[in-house]
Amino acid sequence: MSQKLEIQWDNSNPVFESVRIYKSSTAFTENNLPTLLTEITDIGVSNYDDLDVELNETWFYMLSTKLGVAEAFTECFEVLIVDDVKNTLAIQPAFFVPSLWVSGWNAETGDFKMWKS
Repeated sequence: MSQKLEIQWDNSNPVFESVRIYKSSTAFTENNLPTLLTEITDIGVSNYDDLDVELNETWFYMLSTKLGVAEAFTECFEVLIVDDVKNTLAIQPAFFVPSLWVSGWNAETGDFKMWKS
């Protein structure tokens, strides 16, 4: 069954042209980037829904802010898509001291869980 991963960030960088999101099935660094998943040029946007994920898949994500040819990267985050209604990758504050919080709500049990990865 197709799932959704919501990627959220708090961009503390006051000057940027876009936010880029990279995604891969294997870990990567800024020196060996995978194909770009998306580039968001609306500076008011602080989330993106990845609809191309399936239950129990593991994906690796990295975000960056771009200004001209300069690009500042987060670390590479590993995310396991779990059997919850909502999978969330929240990076706060982005591009300086990122941390990953994953949360999910189980529709059958009504349980909500949140953990730091």
